[in-house]
Amino acid sequence: MKIAKRELRKIIRQELDEVLAEISYAARAVGSGVQQRKGYPRLKRDREGTVDCDGETKPFTMIGVKSGVTLTDEIKDARYMLSAFLPPGTIITSGLRSPEDQMRYIEKEFDEQLRKEGIDRSDTGVDGAGNRNDAIGFMLSWLRDKGYIIAAPGDSAHHVGTAFDLGMVENENLLIDVERKLRRLSNDKDFPFEAVTIQLESHPRQRVIHVNIRSIRKDDDALCLAMKKYGVSDLLTGS
Repeated sequence: MKIAKRELRKIIRQELDEVLAEISYAARAVGSGVQQRKGYPRLKRDREGTVDCDGETKPFTMIGVKSGVTLTDEIKDARYMLSAFLPPGTIITSGLRSPEDQMRYIEKEFDEQLRKEGIDRSDTGVDGAGNRNDAIGFMLSWLRDKGYIIAAPGDSAHHVGTAFDLGMVENENLLIDVERKLRRLSNDKDFPFEAVTIQLESHPRQRVIHVNIRSIRKDDDALCLAMKKYGVSDLLTGS
């Protein structure tokens, strides 16, 4: 009984943290001129970060994380190293996903797209496709025909925890600037972040930037150097 109470308290604390984080994020977004889209999924804690640069503390806002997204150590380090250069409203929408998670993701996107188009699932023939793998293959093919870029279960870099997706709470047009910033940082030999892939993907329901990490290292000295070298305004304008 004591164990159950401890678990219950833990769950309540986690839920309370998420609610407070959502309120905090919304307040920061409004203060930055960013309004959260109606119905947008809740976000995990969007906390302040700091880095010590030659004895001077430099604050920056850590980019948000969509509730339910799992971050590996590599993605956490990338979040820390990149946050200072990304505009308000940037969020991580996807992180580590197992092959089973990938199947659920495909089915969720399939059902969402059906609802968007007003199509009854029974009219697609998917439920008569055989076993679950066959059904997922049917859904994946159908979604790709609609313009979705989704890897098959077992083929995604998300499975090994080196890939994450970035989206925007409001102005998705800023993703073009975000993509340019990430490429610049990835190509900077003095900055310890290199990507295999940085790709802006336009799905029917949302636009995201898919990032597949080649290497990442949490390094405050390199972060300070990049902040001095670029500055947020420089990266924002792409000059």
